[in-house]
Amino acid sequence: NGGAITSENGNAVSVEDSAQVNISGGTLTGNGWNASAVYATEDANVKVTGGKLSGKKAAVTEGTNGSDNPTITITSGEFSSDVSAYVPEGN
Repeated sequence: NGGAITSENGNAVSVEDSAQVNISGGTLTGNGWNASAVYATEDANVKVTGGKLSGKKAAVTEGTNGSDNPTITITSGEFSSDVSAYVPEGN
C-alpha cells in the first residue's frame, strides 16, 4: 500500500508457486525489454485493488507453460495496457 518498486531489467514483481500478493496502491514499473509490472506463474494468486502498474511488455502478464494457472483479479488501478481479461464481470 503506497511506495514504489521499479525494475530496470525485468518484472517489478514476480509471483510464483502458490504465493499470494495483494496490491492496493503505489507504483510498480517493469522497465526490462520484455517486462511487466506484475508477472504471475504456476498457482499464484494476485489481487489488484489500486495503484499504478506499467511495464514495457504489459502491466500484468501470466506464465504460458501448460502447468501455469495463476489467478489474477483486478478491480481498480491505472495500467499501461489492457487488463480487462482480469476484471470480474460487474466491475
